[in-house]
Amino acid sequence: MQSILAAFNETEKPKRPYVLISSRALIPAPHYKKVSAGVRAVDMLAETLRARGYDVLVEDTNKFSPEIDDMLNRDAVVVYHEWVKTNYLKAKSFVQWVLGWWGQGGREWKAALDCRIRFYFCDLFNVDGVVPSSEHYKLTIDVTEHNLFNAENIGERTFNIMYAGKGDGTIMRAVTPEPRIEITNSWPETRVEVAYLLRRAKYLWIADATSAVEDEARLCGCPVIFVPNHNYSKADLLKLQPLLYGMSTGYTAEEIQKAVDTLPMYAEYRKKYHETQEAEINRFIDITQGI
Repeated sequence: MQSILAAFNETEKPKRPYVLISSRALIPAPHYKKVSAGVRAVDMLAETLRARGYDVLVEDTNKFSPEIDDMLNRDAVVVYHEWVKTNYLKAKSFVQWVLGWWGQGGREWKAALDCRIRFYFCDLFNVDGVVPSSEHYKLTIDVTEHNLFNAENIGERTFNIMYAGKGDGTIMRAVTPEPRIEITNSWPETRVEVAYLLRRAKYLWIADATSAVEDEARLCGCPVIFVPNHNYSKADLLKLQPLLYGMSTGYTAEEIQKAVDTLPMYAEYRKKYHETQEAEINRFIDITQGI
């Protein structure tokens, strides 16, 4: 009888809520940047957890909503992002989710949050050699809106697109052929328009080695030409992008042709990438509900 009651207690155990800390308030830019990959990842994790029956509150780093005390009193699990350096909510249970890579070798992580459990958006963002934690795992969320960024309704490809992102765009602007247009953090105003342009561009010339725009372009059938620069070298790109299907390591004719030739392999890679996420989310829930 005791074993039956133990099983009953386990199945009826209440689900602990989540408080997810978003960096949305830290990004002083228009709509397109405010839904950058890191922000979308937090929002999409919240949607996934809610769909599984968990209460979730998404908080900006510098704001406190009236609901947060109630969530903490219910023993909520707080998920801090990589910019947070202290457990400022004084949560009993918290983890960190590293959504970006900052500085060569993670040198800028010396003052990062001291926590027992840390999740990484990808293995390349794992800096536990610099900021140790007892346990670390991968949690990847597909942040691409596949209804927008796909190879359907492709138009005639008649121009090049440039995007500097977090890179230094000086060389990129000097070598990108005409006709060309440049997308920025403020233009176009909507992601629908960005997708429209990518489905009609010959190439995306880019100075950023870690931008979601690289993925969006390739899903739209547009090869990506990386231009090494002061902020991101070819070595940085190879560290951050181990599989360069449809993306070049430079702008020589040979490198560009390799990006074109390998582009068809990218769709299959993304399919497998998507299939691994269910297991990672299940593991995230099991670990965080048990801490």
